[in-house]
Amino acid sequence: MFTIEQAKEVIHPVIADYVQKFPTFMQLSIAEFMIDQGATGGETSVATVFNTGPKLYKVSGKLWQSFTKGNVNNIYKVTGSGAKYELTYGSKVRYAKIHEYGGEIKATKKMIGFAYLKKKQTNNSRMWTKIWGSLKWKGKVTIKARPYFNPAIKDFKQNIQKDFERELKQSMVRAIRNLQERTRTNE
Repeated sequence: MFTIEQAKEVIHPVIADYVQKFPTFMQLSIAEFMIDQGATGGETSVATVFNTGPKLYKVSGKLWQSFTKGNVNNIYKVTGSGAKYELTYGSKVRYAKIHEYGGEIKATKKMIGFAYLKKKQTNNSRMWTKIWGSLKWKGKVTIKARPYFNPAIKDFKQNIQKDFERELKQSMVRAIRNLQERTRTNE
């Protein structure tokens, strides 16, 4: 027979291992709510200004990559023990929030100058002309909300969490059975 302390010793690593898998599941779900523009989007992409659809364009990939555990812009923290664990997960990319919820960016002289320079460098491209005009004449740029994180959380809860929890429970049962076998052989 084994003790509760021995059971905790085998279950905690199983839980810790499964919590490490969460960012992978979430990143896959987040990808479903972004349109892959490819890493060559850059200046030629009109994604940021002319996208009228509900999904966010993935141009450079920096925001999407920030959801990868270990990425410099990733927020990933696990706290707790015993029966309760808390997971904090997100992105440090400064434009993550405005793309999720939408909003206005107030113009600064530096922004107006940068947009003007980009407009000239791209032969007055539609995108940079529109950005420069909005900054110069309206004093702001309005970013439409294109949620990607909250829908991914909802998707996880509806479509993935049950399987995730089922696999975790099965792994915990295997760990306890293994512990039972070891304690029987040692008796």
